[in-house]
Amino acid sequence: MRSTFNLFLAYKLEGNLNISSLQIAFSSLVQRHASLRTKFLKVNGEIKQIICPWSNEFEMEIENVDG
Repeated sequence: MRSTFNLFLAYKLEGNLNISSLQIAFSSLVQRHASLRTKFLKVNGEIKQIICPWSNEFEMEIENVDG
């Protein structure tokens, strides 16, 4: 049995995007899944897993790529 942990997808969206709804959806995902708030640091030669607390100040950078 084989497991896949990283899936890379791209979608082309057409029409108007409700940025507020998108932000709320991603914020909800980050709040629910600690793995999305996890970082790894090297401390005294050892790797440490740090799970950052959720903050409702989650921000996304939006870039318009019309072309």
